[in-house]
Amino acid sequence: MLDYKDKRFNVVKRKVIHSLIGLFLFSLYFIINNAEFYVFFLFAVSIGIIVGYSLNLFSRIYFIDKMLKDMKKKEEVIGEGLLFMISSYIVGALLLDKDMFFILFWLVSISDGFSSIVGTYYGKKINKYLKSKEGFFAYVVSSLPLFLFFQYNPFILGLIIISSGLIELLESIEDNLGIAIYLALIKRVIL
Repeated sequence: MLDYKDKRFNVVKRKVIHSLIGLFLFSLYFIINNAEFYVFFLFAVSIGIIVGYSLNLFSRIYFIDKMLKDMKKKEEVIGEGLLFMISSYIVGALLLDKDMFFILFWLVSISDGFSSIVGTYYGKKINKYLKSKEGFFAYVVSSLPLFLFFQYNPFILGLIIISSGLIELLESIEDNLGIAIYLALIKRVIL
């Protein structure tokens, strides 16, 4: 059972918030249904986060202040991880088609969160970013439903899942942006 005093509880809470924000950004992409306006909106949100944090405006709005602090890893500035996540969706909206955008959403919101939770509870840390083989395995397993949604060549989709899992394993904060750029390269070069 999760105890709020347990440090692992904060990881679960942070990853649930991460996944919910990812779901919101993904849904917003299809609600807006205009990539240019979506990108403009996310740029505006990013600038709002930077200005709001710089001017200490979020400390006055409890919910936003709490969410940004809960999403923060120990080694990052408040809002940094959220900005990298938003930037991964900006890259996805600019460079990916709707199918690849869904894959991006799944990998950075669902698989990333699941791998982090499993790695935190069951993993033995193998690098300075506190990532684990168990977390990597959970990332790959939680990405398997993508085979049900898409008719891509199974080898290519498997390559995308495993290699994006390696990006996740070897990066710390910028992993979501790295996965978006990687998917854009795959889309241009292979698909």
